[in-house]
Amino acid sequence: MKKIIAFFIFSMVIGSLYGLSDVKVELQFFTQTYRLNDPIPVMVNVVNTSKEKFQFDVSSLIYETFFFEVKTPKNEDIVINDLFQIEMKNNYSSSEDYRKITLNSGESFSKTIDINQWYQVKDSGYYFIKGVFYPNPDDKSKKLESVYYKILVKPPLMIESDLIKEEQAKTAKLNQVKLLPPYEVVADMIDAKMKKDWDRFLIHIDAERLINSFDNYALEYKNAKSGQYALEVLERFRQYLTVYWQDIVESYSINKSTIEGDKAQVECDIRYLLRNVSYDARYTFILYKNHNGEWLVEDYIVHMVK
Repeated sequence: MKKIIAFFIFSMVIGSLYGLSDVKVELQFFTQTYRLNDPIPVMVNVVNTSKEKFQFDVSSLIYETFFFEVKTPKNEDIVINDLFQIEMKNNYSSSEDYRKITLNSGESFSKTIDINQWYQVKDSGYYFIKGVFYPNPDDKSKKLESVYYKILVKPPLMIESDLIKEEQAKTAKLNQVKLLPPYEVVADMIDAKMKKDWDRFLIHIDAERLINSFDNYALEYKNAKSGQYALEVLERFRQYLTVYWQDIVESYSINKSTIEGDKAQVECDIRYLLRNVSYDARYTFILYKNHNGEWLVEDYIVHMVK
């Protein structure tokens, strides 16, 4: 997260510096949301904000004058597609092909380019795009850049509709398992672990209570200086739970379940497989019923391992 914040601060500083040069590079998108595989047209504007004339050359190969940087929220560069790389490799222009442009004060020069023709935008999600302008196509060391602009690329409409239906079905199923009795909660939690269905696995656990059984996380959570940091500790703990019991579960059996009011204990045996060797462990999972009527695991005890 710190890297991303620094990345955007750096971008804003660059934009400010180019503003001081009295020539601005701006991008204009026709919408902030696009569909995967659809065109992503963007208008690149070079604006002369000075009181003097500004002259530059425009290549007949527009990518020698204008270019882009496209990044993901993780600051990863999106690669140029193969056909466009071949085109750039095989085609060159000369100064004889350049068109000289003169902008008076307040005038601008614009060109619309489809980013999807140049870059491999293969996944849905957010992208950050910066425009790059070379006033002299022969000198790539001198360039002006825009700030980063944020767009959202959604899945194709039919796929998005299918994804929404899948998500709704998954949510409905999770809502059902939330209301299982204690012994079925433990059985479903172990089954979810066997199938690496971590959403279903974690839905049965009260991480805020279970964290107290893990000394390092408990201390960090207790000493959290802000609510936001406490939430980050909890999230890291949830992720840890998905790798904590990494031995393969071969089988399990629920031995007994006792319920007293809003408290319950479930004893079960689990057979694990580690490097082709099996071993058994007996657990007592301790659960409580919350205000929504959901039974959640808040602690556990390991009785024996053999």
